[in-house]
Amino acid sequence: METAARLAGYSMSKSMQKERLMDNPKVVRAVKHLQGRYENAIVATRKMVLEGFLDAIEQAKLMSDPAVQIAGWREVGKMCGYYAPEIKEVNINHGVKRVIGQLEVMSDDELMKLIEKDSEIIEAEAIQVLDGPSPDAPGA
Repeated sequence: METAARLAGYSMSKSMQKERLMDNPKVVRAVKHLQGRYENAIVATRKMVLEGFLDAIEQAKLMSDPAVQIAGWREVGKMCGYYAPEIKEVNINHGVKRVIGQLEVMSDDELMKLIEKDSEIIEAEAIQVLDGPSPDAPGA
């Protein structure tokens, strides 16, 4: 590249040459064209790349190199999408939606009464769990 840049009249540092050359739309198009030709010449597929990783992992096993095996499996995991965040879908059924709708239209006083009522029930259940069933309870 240095010779080509000098022949094209560029005489600055390599990084400045590259920056200035990449500002030229013709150069950018030429680079993209050559990259495309290179990619077409390789004809690499996802399957080929995965097979290459698996071959390298197998060679690392034979050489007893666990660090290289782990690195290979990490790349396989990335290609297969195993590191992508899991998407959890929560479906709320119609009954729950109806209850939420009822709660949303309740006044603060009504909500407080409901909370007090439920807290009494929860306390009674907790006491029953801690103390055991009462002797007069059904099934006791």
